[in-house]
Amino acid sequence: MDDLAIVAQSANDLQLLLRSLEQYCHVNDLVVNINKTKVLIFNNNGHRMNKHVFFYQEEKIENVKIYKYLGLTFSAFGNFSMAKQELKKIALKALFKLKKEMGCFFRSKVKVTLQLFDSLVKPILLYGSEIWGIENDEPDSRNPIEAVHITFCKPLLGTSRSSTNNACIGGTT
Repeated sequence: MDDLAIVAQSANDLQLLLRSLEQYCHVNDLVVNINKTKVLIFNNNGHRMNKHVFFYQEEKIENVKIYKYLGLTFSAFGNFSMAKQELKKIALKALFKLKKEMGCFFRSKVKVTLQLFDSLVKPILLYGSEIWGIENDEPDSRNPIEAVHITFCKPLLGTSRSSTNNACIGGTT
């Protein structure tokens, strides 16, 4: 096994699943790296929940309020705002590099620019969207993913940064 996430609805259920994992690993001669093993309890206030303690082979598992799993940040709030902000930062770096490398061709070779955006930036923006894509709790103006799209559209269209976002997005569809 390489990576594993165990999800449970209660503390008791999680401890039972951990015991099952112990048995499975024992039978199949597998080892769990307890230093990399963490517990994250989703809750409304986003705090680390210390009232529950979990064990794997009699060793206490660290309880955290943020955990990065396969490159996607999970937080105790149970939403993906932090993950989307991190994706935005990475995608903006890729976008700025794309603009720098293309130079004057960024606007003159629109078809190529769109293809490169779809190949280099879009996969970063949409990483893990199968999980976080169902969230629709923020208007487009505050959506970090949409912010990168707007940052791409405005220079491509040659508009100023103060141009209306809706007009710029409508101009690229």
